Amino acid sequence: MYKHIFFILLLFASLLCISQSKGNTKMPEVFYNCWIASPEEDSGDNSISETYRPCNYKDSKPSMFRYKIEFFKNGKCKWLQLAANDAHYFIDGVWFYKFGKVIVRNEKKETELKFKIQHLAYNRMNIIIKYKK
Repeated sequence: MYKHIFFILLLFASLLCISQSKGNTKMPEVFYNCWIASPEEDSGDNSISETYRPCNYKDSKPSMFRYKIEFFKNGKCKWLQLAANDAHYFIDGVWFYKFGKVIVRNEKKETELKFKIQHLAYNRMNIIIKYKK
């Protein structure tokens, strides 16, 4: 009798472990987009919160450089790297969602960015930066 109960509990625990995949948790569809930083919308109180708008957002003010990042459903991403000579370039990387945070890593598996999404809508994303290289 106890063997059957133990076997059922073991099977149930195994199924729970298998269902928790190492891959990305499905994010809302609006997350898979190209996003540009919109620092003029930040609170200005030196907080760790940042505002992002879709890359095709029409009301952005002119700027010398805006941080840009694009997320893809397959777990890949790319971001615009600021260069000292103004020859900015894209870096390819990967992203995943773990413990309530989005983690972005470069091809060397080094963490570039870690943030928590505070607000996400089709035309705006507010994030709380946990780490930025």
